[in-house]
Amino acid sequence: MDAGNLAGKTLRYFHTDSWELGGLNWTKTMRAEFRKRRGYDIIPYLPVLTGKILTSRNISNRFLFDLRRTVGDLVA
Repeated sequence: MDAGNLAGKTLRYFHTDSWELGGLNWTKTMRAEFRKRRGYDIIPYLPVLTGKILTSRNISNRFLFDLRRTVGDLVA
């Protein structure tokens, strides 16, 4: 649908009271953005998303924190 001459004039605010990340979207730049923002490669840690503990629970939890922070940064 085309907004025509109303494009850019109709939506002024957007409010989301809940942000559910059941299935994260992966973009072409996700790996590079994660590395740039967190300083390490996301790929070796992806098994953590299936519930696996890599090295230790603390390291796995830190990865999950970093991932959520990165997604939040990118959404903002």
